[in-house]
Amino acid sequence: MLSNREQAALDQIERVLEATDPQLAAGLASGRIRRRLGPALGVFAGVWGISALLIVLIGWPAGVILFFGLALLTLRLWVLRP
Repeated sequence: MLSNREQAALDQIERVLEATDPQLAAGLASGRIRRRLGPALGVFAGVWGISALLIVLIGWPAGVILFFGLALLTLRLWVLRP
């Protein structure tokens, strides 16, 4: 069961994804992707932690770029997997 804050975060993610990708919108409408977004938030939290460490170790711009790259890769591999 998700807390109100987690549910609000999922709803926001869904709105952004629906606006940017028709495939995602179809998956969200069918409920297929919603079941995968919960666990994906945990993966994103891990990506955020790794990226925070990278920002400290290799510098701000490169760490931020790696964070967004890892986040997009995680989204494609975790949420959109068949």
